[in-house]
Amino acid sequence: MLLDLTSAVHSTPELVIELRVSGGDVELVLAPGMVVDANELSVRHGTLAISGDTGGKAPERLRIRLTGRMRHGRLGVRWQAPQP
Repeated sequence: MLLDLTSAVHSTPELVIELRVSGGDVELVLAPGMVVDANELSVRHGTLAISGDTGGKAPERLRIRLTGRMRHGRLGVRWQAPQP
């Protein structure tokens, strides 16, 4: 599953995404200034691949809080500039 949030319009400083993954991959594509918090995500037999690079030195404009559970899957996060 691919979630591309590079052009997301938001009215609050935080977006909560609740995951229920039982096998499979989830890829988040974020714009510079978006930060991921996966502290509330329960992972069993899975992999989190969240780079320490938050997409540059842009100020934080949106915090993405991941909750729920992931079993036998992989979560990948990458940053890229929005397409014009």
